[in-house]
Amino acid sequence: MLGLILLVTSALADGLALDWNQPLRYRSEVQVLTPNGYLYKGRANVEARVTSHELAVDLSCTGAPQGASTAVICAVDAVQLGAKAYPGDEADTVLVLEEYRQWFAGSTWQIRFAADGRVMDVDLEGVEKNDDRMAEIHETLRQLARRVVTPLDLSMPKKAVGVGASWKQKGTPLLFQLMTTWGTAGGTVMRHRLEAQQGAVAQIGSEGRGNVATGLDLEVGSGETVNMIGGGVARVDTARSLILWRQVGVSGELTASSLQPGDPAVYSLMGWAGLRNPDGTVETESGPRAWPPQGSPGPR
Repeated sequence: MLGLILLVTSALADGLALDWNQPLRYRSEVQVLTPNGYLYKGRANVEARVTSHELAVDLSCTGAPQGASTAVICAVDAVQLGAKAYPGDEADTVLVLEEYRQWFAGSTWQIRFAADGRVMDVDLEGVEKNDDRMAEIHETLRQLARRVVTPLDLSMPKKAVGVGASWKQKGTPLLFQLMTTWGTAGGTVMRHRLEAQQGAVAQIGSEGRGNVATGLDLEVGSGETVNMIGGGVARVDTARSLILWRQVGVSGELTASSLQPGDPAVYSLMGWAGLRNPDGTVETESGPRAWPPQGSPGPR
């Protein structure tokens, strides 16, 4: 569904892998739509309901082995936030977003990667959870952080593969997880394919689908199931074992048996992440570029 098609199609004799045990810096930008609304809570009893979320975050990350996985700690170097509010909630949305920006700026993100490159967990440190309201705010920030990390959730094959080979990602990818504190349950399938190889740079395409519901829906037996369709494309440096750039997108609509009056679209995400090089450039679909590009300073 997305992609740059390279013309060189040599085989990868040594297989593919990702190495998070090295200092890395990434720029990630995502836009998330939650048409039915999502409640932002501020510290001083300020609340706002929003229908879209825009985030642009620069992360500096270092990893260390943790058994079969890798524990990665990311500092937030810069963050920009935006949201579309329900009519009448615009002023409160501005206030809450500023609070969220400050909390993000003072936080570190703990990301655990499986040996094959999948994101297993995302958590935040530096945001207190000393009362019920702060615990709710912390969870909202964690949900937003998970969206930012979604483009980096890419599993790799265990064995050597050639161009045209495909493999399945285990578990439920972040791309197919709903933005909810109740968790996501259901069946999903995501397949990746080595589309091309040019020198040390491999292009990997992804596509998948699933029928999912929130844990709350299952608990109360509401039967609201979301049909998710999505995928992406990545440029991976096989010599350094890292993602150079990845773009992803997904859309979720209620299944025919779950439709309610109103807009059936209940969730969507579009986003990308690019490696920030030592010279300050950021990897994009076509290679490194100065960032931010002229005329595009913020989330898009």
